[in-house]
Amino acid sequence: MITYAKKNKKVFEGIDLSNFDKDEYISRFDKLIVPGIYALIAIYKPLIEAVSQGGIIIPDIYRDTEAEYSSSVGMLIKLGSEAFQGKYFPNGAYAKVGDWVQFNRATCTQGNYDGMPYVITEDNKIRLVVDSPDKF
Repeated sequence: MITYAKKNKKVFEGIDLSNFDKDEYISRFDKLIVPGIYALIAIYKPLIEAVSQGGIIIPDIYRDTEAEYSSSVGMLIKLGSEAFQGKYFPNGAYAKVGDWVQFNRATCTQGNYDGMPYVITEDNKIRLVVDSPDKF
């Protein structure tokens, strides 16, 4: 298998929840503008060690890419100006910026911004607000 990677790509090592600064994390995406009904969600990726507890070496390709796109949980980073409005949301928004949410992977677009994996999806594709991403 041939894998093409950007040169000098920043590698997202994962999130250490015990040492996590939510505001600093959200501020990394300040320059992005989310349009309309869309939500920008930074994908949760747990820290992945280079060597497993059993001594197995985990390949760089897995640590760098595979795990960051397998999660369906992330932090809601930004909302478009029309998100959570209209007849489908009579009680208003059920999720806010900074919440950990579970989303529908099949209906989102994924990408990588400054080494950080993210998805963008419609507001109604957010399925749950969760207390901690590491439970999923």
